[in-house]
Amino acid sequence: MGKLKDLRLPTADISTSGGSITVRGLTLVDITTLVRGRFDEVASLFDKYVPQEGASSLNTEAIGRELIDTAPEIAAYIIALAADGDEDDAGIAMKLPFPVQIEALEAIGKLTFGADGGPKKVLETVIRIAKHVTGLVRDARASEIGSLVTGAKSASS
Repeated sequence: MGKLKDLRLPTADISTSGGSITVRGLTLVDITTLVRGRFDEVASLFDKYVPQEGASSLNTEAIGRELIDTAPEIAAYIIALAADGDEDDAGIAMKLPFPVQIEALEAIGKLTFGADGGPKKVLETVIRIAKHVTGLVRDARASEIGSLVTGAKSASS
């Protein structure tokens, strides 16, 4: 049996005139970060592109174009995360030429959704995370509102 440290995750190299970047599929941590930080935009994209019953694959090219058209900040952040960068790197990813962004997003989509279990398994996980995060946000807001209405003091007061 192999060891985790010996595992070589699949990646893709994306070339630009200024060099190249290596991207990988998004991890659970990456997806959780995206969902927490940009829930409404991410949920809207998944609602639009979740495969219908019986469909076997996602149209990653269409998702990439949609991301760049309607949510360029999310697209740049996805590229940065998949290149093992951070939010600061998203600013650089946002300045990449459009064809390079599309190529990167397509590669990231294939590396992410081509994982064992396919897109359905990945999307089910994302939807579960999104529902959990949304529930936590609602509970926190309800608790704050309840405290304000009843005049209760917080534990830190």
